[in-house]
Amino acid sequence: GDLHAGSEYYERDAFIRWRRWAEAKDARVVLMGDMLECALPMNQQMMWGQNMEPSDQLKLVAKDLRPVAQNIDAIMPGNHEERVWKLTSLHPDELLGHDLNPGKDYFLPEGGGILTYIINNKYKYSGVVFHGTGGGQDPRHQLVQAHKIYSSFDFIAIAHLHKLYHEPVVTFDKTGTHTTHWIRTGGFLFYPPYAASKFYTPAHVGSAVLFLGAKGNYIEVDVKLDNKLFPAGGRKR
Repeated sequence: GDLHAGSEYYERDAFIRWRRWAEAKDARVVLMGDMLECALPMNQQMMWGQNMEPSDQLKLVAKDLRPVAQNIDAIMPGNHEERVWKLTSLHPDELLGHDLNPGKDYFLPEGGGILTYIINNKYKYSGVVFHGTGGGQDPRHQLVQAHKIYSSFDFIAIAHLHKLYHEPVVTFDKTGTHTTHWIRTGGFLFYPPYAASKFYTPAHVGSAVLFLGAKGNYIEVDVKLDNKLFPAGGRKR
């Protein structure tokens, strides 16, 4: 998620390398929102950092995702696409989903939802995925709030902040212990001026990866895989 395709700060080359990695691994894919920049005239200065129209942004992302289209399990809107929805009632992410997999019902209009995976007809994993909202830089803030509702799930993944973050949180009840993996899913946007002007910490380009156990009930989360794939780290920040 958080590609922001159409922004002059979108790291498309890095995303293509990630897409190729997911394709080679036959990985399942969840699109976490803000796939498009969708800067509109009322967004004032954001228009000047956009290098293509939203309609062309949609075509570009569809083209780049087509090789993994059959592996996409869910698509949700981000706050950037919601600009279009508020004006037109059209969800760009929903249109993207129809383009990639006509007739497949996998769009999450509320900005997130529940996913369940069953591995080898034996190991069941359930999690919640949301784009997220608001400003700030603390990766834990919304995870803490979400955990109050979804503490029984195996993972909580939230996008929006362009941060890569993982924390396993253990809770206790009468039946024993349960671990919920807190995840911020990263992004592919180079350090833009608005982030610098607000003194936001530069984020590393990349995506979180979940490994769901096939020979036992366990989860591993990698938020540093981008360092292995791209040791140069993309553009200098």
